Amino acid sequence: MKLPAVGTMVLYKPGVRDGLRSQVQVPEQRLAAIVCKTFERDATVNLRVFDENGNGQSRMKVAVAEEDEVVPGDDPRATMGYCQASRLNVFGGHPAEPEPEVKPSKEERDE
Repeated sequence: MKLPAVGTMVLYKPGVRDGLRSQVQVPEQRLAAIVCKTFERDATVNLRVFDENGNGQSRMKVAVAEEDEVVPGDDPRATMGYCQASRLNVFGGHPAEPEPEVKPSKEERDE
């Protein structure tokens, strides 16, 4: 499994034992998170997770699920919480596209 890179936005699903779960309005809601460190050996990551109000909390050694994977309720990841990378742009809901190449203007080229 390829782990998300440090700095990548992912979606975090709080587990039933996670204190963030009680703060989430909708039980199935996922929260925005940023990957802070990756651990290849056990395929986990450290995250900074943001609640609905934008307050950040750390989560360490969080399991990573494949993007389209459905995690069943009896899976240990569902109990402890897990994250999923997404090809979708978190802000716009559209697939992330590479930034267009910016060409210098004629004035900049003439300098």
